[in-house]
Amino acid sequence: MLTRRQILLIAASGALLPYTGLAAREKRRQAARWIVVDRRNSLACESARGFQAALRRTGERFEVSDAVPLCRAELIVLPFAGTLPQRQVSQLRSQLASGCSVIFESGASFASHDEKLRQRMMWRQAFGIHADLPPSAPACPVGDPPDYVRYHWPADVQIRHFGEFFPVDISGAEEIAIYREGTVAIRKRIGGGELLFLSSPLGPMLAAEDHQAAELTAGMIQHSMSI
Repeated sequence: MLTRRQILLIAASGALLPYTGLAAREKRRQAARWIVVDRRNSLACESARGFQAALRRTGERFEVSDAVPLCRAELIVLPFAGTLPQRQVSQLRSQLASGCSVIFESGASFASHDEKLRQRMMWRQAFGIHADLPPSAPACPVGDPPDYVRYHWPADVQIRHFGEFFPVDISGAEEIAIYREGTVAIRKRIGGGELLFLSSPLGPMLAAEDHQAAELTAGMIQHSMSI
């Protein structure tokens, strides 16, 4: 038979359940945005600083991690991403299936030839994205105007491009940016979520406080809330 004290404790616990549930939901909501960065890669860290600045401007809380989170996320940003371990790829696909938005910024622009091949294989196996190797092109003479990527979603802007670029096949996806008449950024529905795949770096321009890069990324973040 329960004592009076036990009955009171059970009653108190029951009364608190709605509040503990709210607290748990609030904690998950606060950690709904993540930046997953390889801290061993200096270029990834620079790009991550740019995306962190963009997320701070939204006023929303976010977490920085070196691995794809296990908890349900609303937005995951992978700045200057290299080849991910299979376990991380599987977790990323699970997040997409659950309705997460993923901004995947490729780090292949300055990678070795072997790393380029590994990344292209990962993109194909993980996301069904096919990309060509960078076309051979003569170096731009000193004094030539800089090259720009032309985005037409979610904002009509031009972003300075550095390094090599990978023309991306748009099968099953929507083109959102072009460079030298080749597709360099797409948006693709995967499961209940959406992947924004950028083969041209964006984070470094955010870190440099480029206004058009900031406008573009703000639109991407805002869109992620509607998925």
